[in-house]
Amino acid sequence: MVSEMLKTMIALDPRGDENLEEHIEMAPKIDSLNGKRIGLLHDRRLNGDKLLWMVTDLIKSEYEISDVTFVARPNVSDVSPAELLDELAEKADATLIAIGD
Repeated sequence: MVSEMLKTMIALDPRGDENLEEHIEMAPKIDSLNGKRIGLLHDRRLNGDKLLWMVTDLIKSEYEISDVTFVARPNVSDVSPAELLDELAEKADATLIAIGD
C-alpha cells in the first residue's frame, strides 16, 4: 500500500483556490529587462546568494541592467519583514528570490 502511495503525485496550483473571497492582482509584466533595476532577495539559506548572483550575471550578459539591489532576510526561519519588501518595491523593477540548499 505504501509503495503505491509513493507512486502517486499530487500537483497543487500555486495560484490558489479559485473560490477564495480575496483575489490578489498580479504585477504587470515587464516588456524588457533593458534599463531595468533588479532586486535580489536572499532567504539566508546556504548558497542562495551565490545562485542569485549567478543568475544576475546571466541576465546582465543578455540585458543592460541599470542597477542591482541585494537584500537578505534577517533570519532564515522568519518571513521577510515588510520594510525589506518595501525597499525592494521602491528600488527594483523586478526581483529574484532564491531558495538555497
